[in-house]
Amino acid sequence: MTETLTQKEIAKTKYQDAKRIALRNYDQLKLATDDNQKVFEGFYNDMVKVSPDFELVKKPNSADYKVWIDNFPVETFTLNYFDCEIKYTGKLPEVVSSGKVRIDVSEQHVTPRGSWRQKSLGFKIRTSLDYTEGPYYKSGRTVAKKVIEYVDSLWEQEKARLLKQDIRSRAFRELMSMFRFSIIDFGTPTKQNEFNFFTVTNLNRTKIVLGYRYDSVNDKIEFINKEIIVPTEFNLTSLVEKLGEL
Repeated sequence: MTETLTQKEIAKTKYQDAKRIALRNYDQLKLATDDNQKVFEGFYNDMVKVSPDFELVKKPNSADYKVWIDNFPVETFTLNYFDCEIKYTGKLPEVVSSGKVRIDVSEQHVTPRGSWRQKSLGFKIRTSLDYTEGPYYKSGRTVAKKVIEYVDSLWEQEKARLLKQDIRSRAFRELMSMFRFSIIDFGTPTKQNEFNFFTVTNLNRTKIVLGYRYDSVNDKIEFINKEIIVPTEFNLTSLVEKLGEL
């Protein structure tokens, strides 16, 4: 009888020790996740004071802590918590991926000289803009301003791109009017700060390569004759006569 009671006491002690470990780990994670959520909420509340185009995303998650006795789980404690993320939700140009605007919040650590233990510097926030990570800041307002400035610059670039595209379309239409019986290759715009080109193919198989530029003062398209391509068997005298007629 005494031996049976002793075995029960041993089992009870094992259970209590295992449960204490499980609950300790449970409490540690709960404290960390609660603190983490408060940090995200603090940064988010600062950021929306600068712009409403930010969202605090909370994704449900859970962790199980089991009470193990002789390699068998006899009880489970489940902690439900949220993984948090701050996202920019404002509108971006269609050609820009949302991955170009990211926000990172993480706890920073430092190892003091002569010590092997890391010291927490607290949570900080930073941007990743155009896939380039910026420095960490303590203020959500600062990061929000950085994001808005970057997005504004994207829209300025988009505005310039659309203007360039519109000018090219306008130049193409003008060439269509000038060379009504020729084939005009719309082509693809060249690199920024370089002339764009059109190739006009005439019925006699001669080609004229034309560049263009936009005169914003007079709102006019100026064409630049870059090259005339003549087939080897072509009659140059006839070409000169035709050019003279133009």
